[in-house]
Amino acid sequence: MHHDIVVPYPKRAHRKGVRKSFWLLLLVFFSISLAALYLASPLALVAEITVTGNEKLQREEILATAGLEPGQHLWRLNLAEGRDKLSAIPWVAEVKIARVFPNILAITLQEREAVAIIPGPDQSWVAAGDGMVLTVNDGWSLPWVTGLTPEAMEPGFALEGQAALVALEWVLTLQPMGSQVSE
Repeated sequence: MHHDIVVPYPKRAHRKGVRKSFWLLLLVFFSISLAALYLASPLALVAEITVTGNEKLQREEILATAGLEPGQHLWRLNLAEGRDKLSAIPWVAEVKIARVFPNILAITLQEREAVAIIPGPDQSWVAAGDGMVLTVNDGWSLPWVTGLTPEAMEPGFALEGQAALVALEWVLTLQPMGSQVSE
């Protein structure tokens, strides 16, 4: 009999495949276990909410409107719903809400800037450059845009018509002149 000829044992190749599959399954199991532990732990609860870009709106008003508060589960929050609720505030031009690992929510706002006062039938209103009515004029020192005949207005009402938008664009253009422009 020849001892030089080595024939590989057929089950040995099969064992390598089984061994690789075992380690892969073990890795998947531990990954899923770690994810489940994280989701069930206090690390998955919102510990902090940062709000940036707000000048006119108060932090508490922003959080209450969005329905966000510390202690909520970070991954069960509907961020799109919170964005939609905040976008409905007339002062908010743009909003982003993001999860920051491990347990922080970051809200970034871009507020509209008040540029002009629009007289209405009952009272005067503060408007932004994009035609959004922001609030009742209660002593703002801004240029007045007259000659418009808007119907009943309220915060969140968007001024329509070319005349209104052109007038607001002119106010934005003349804004560097500041207090020299009144009407």
